[in-house]
Amino acid sequence: MKSATAPGGTAEIGVTTIAMNISLERRKFDAVVDYSNITSQPYVFFQRTPRLNVEDIKVDNRRVGFIQGLSLVILLKDFKNGSVEIEYTGDYSTMKKIAPQRGYIEGQITGDMAFLRMEFLRPVLNSIELFHVITVRVKTDRGTVIGPGEEIAPGVWRITFPHGFNGVIPVFVGDFKRMELMNGRLTVYYMGIGEETAMRYANLTEKILSFGVRHFGKPGYEKVKVVYPKGINISSEMFDVLAYSYNPVRYKYGYSYEVAHWWTPGTTIFVTNISQVWFNFAFPAYFSLKYAENVSEDGYIALRNYYVSVYVRGNGLRNKGPSLN
Repeated sequence: MKSATAPGGTAEIGVTTIAMNISLERRKFDAVVDYSNITSQPYVFFQRTPRLNVEDIKVDNRRVGFIQGLSLVILLKDFKNGSVEIEYTGDYSTMKKIAPQRGYIEGQITGDMAFLRMEFLRPVLNSIELFHVITVRVKTDRGTVIGPGEEIAPGVWRITFPHGFNGVIPVFVGDFKRMELMNGRLTVYYMGIGEETAMRYANLTEKILSFGVRHFGKPGYEKVKVVYPKGINISSEMFDVLAYSYNPVRYKYGYSYEVAHWWTPGTTIFVTNISQVWFNFAFPAYFSLKYAENVSEDGYIALRNYYVSVYVRGNGLRNKGPSLN
């Protein structure tokens, strides 16, 4: 594991395991996140995710004091090859969708489905390359669990981070149906929509994914998954999981933009210069333009003009931008 620089010293985390218990019946969850094989001097600084109630923190199986706040600082003087275990709980009965900005979470629970995102305490050690593998174990009182990475056992997901990317972790719980395409490379999970509609969405995803492979090579993930949850307002790409709550047939060019994120940062790294992360937004725009050009001339022109208008507004150019009609 590559060392990460922290204020006052260096730190390494060898293994990260998250164990979650999600109850759709009680609309609550509790979890334990365990960071093992840590070396640090003189402390580890954890980002405190709002709306989580931290109940207990152990260092090498010994309880330590802490203060509930926007961050948690655990003193680790003379700390070598040990572990930090943090227990926390959450209540989805009062939670609404929250934009994932500045450490806030995005999550919802509607009927028979729960979506959790960023529900763990991330160590902050001034590094974008802190850990490469996380194991997530989820239990639920009903429904199935969908997570990023590879399902190595029922409800157990092993997430391999792309090099130089620290991302967030999405977890879905619900009575999802599934179908596989592209010889198992693409798995589609759906809930609350008919099988015929799900098949149309899945076929569109396969077309866009195949288009990307032909023009840009294989994405950074061996396998990818799409979740179509009706009645939950999300639309974003998280690791190898694409969650989309709108009609991708109607918004297929915007949908192709989201699919393109499987190529970035999966095959693109920004370890030495994080300022180049702009490529994460530029490449999907180019990808969606190429896809639109392949499908519809009118769609291509409209999409180009849209991207130019976004650029013009963002740079205060007003009407100085080129006309692309």
